[in-house]
Amino acid sequence: MMGGTENASGLSDFLLELYHDASECTPDELRLRVLNNLQRFIPFDFGVWGGGWADGRLVTDLTVLNQSEAILGEWDTVAQEDAFCGRFWHRQSHLRTAVQKSATEAAE
Repeated sequence: MMGGTENASGLSDFLLELYHDASECTPDELRLRVLNNLQRFIPFDFGVWGGGWADGRLVTDLTVLNQSEAILGEWDTVAQEDAFCGRFWHRQSHLRTAVQKSATEAAE
């Protein structure tokens, strides 16, 4: 585990790399680099970064680190029963609604 100064320096380096990579990488490359770099702070065996639409739990973007992309097909068989995913999508849906409402009010 890193100490206070080392941790702050490491976090600063991580953020600088993230800023640089965001302007230089494709979205897929960026997600893979972030997952790789995040392992310096949070140890994990594999990671999946997905995005998509809450309606129907449709995953349209998927970046997988140290795991087969077949995991999406395996997850798809239980997607409707995944309680954690349900809470996440529900939160995202509320956030999206609030942002849309704010944008509409600002335009009026």
